[in-house]
Amino acid sequence: MNSAVGEACSAANASGGQIDKAQVQALLTSLPSGMRSPMQKDIAAGRQLELDAIGGPIGRVGEAWD
Repeated sequence: MNSAVGEACSAANASGGQIDKAQVQALLTSLPSGMRSPMQKDIAAGRQLELDAIGGPIGRVGEAWD
């Protein structure tokens, strides 16, 4: 999870954002253990995921670095 947070923060910051990795990690570790994301709920219900809408921008910024 730490690697994913780091990569997302790096991509956001490279695009002009000001995201603090430590703050994001602290927020995520403070969440209740039984909490489920909307994507986890979609998977459990058999619904189609919105992966490109959610993670697509991060991947496209990463591809631009290559």
